[in-house]
Amino acid sequence: KTEQFECPEMQAQQAWAEQVDLFAVAGVVHCLLHGEYMDLTPTPQAGASESYMPKLPLKRYWQVEMWTGLFDALINACARGAPPDLGQLRAGLEGFLYEGKGAAKRAGMRMALIKQAILLDQFAQ
Repeated sequence: KTEQFECPEMQAQQAWAEQVDLFAVAGVVHCLLHGEYMDLTPTPQAGASESYMPKLPLKRYWQVEMWTGLFDALINACARGAPPDLGQLRAGLEGFLYEGKGAAKRAGMRMALIKQAILLDQFAQ
């Protein structure tokens, strides 16, 4: 079963380009948050093409608005005509990690990301 690794455009036999990469990022984020592969469910959008979101709900203390926006941008933006601004998405995530309420609690997550970046850099050399 590989449908969980295919973006909606691939599943619908439509043309795709960067959608598969954006979907992969959304899948990785979903796995990090939930510990499970991502399944999608259609969501109603007035006057828009079909939209999708992960089936598993976000916990109420997970900054739901931020994660919902991230998943929506990564999964649905290209279907609306334009890929998301990745710099803006990154800035939002960095703001979540480094600033605002609870940033001190996320220090462990920041350190894990730094270690991962160092390991990836060493592996690439």
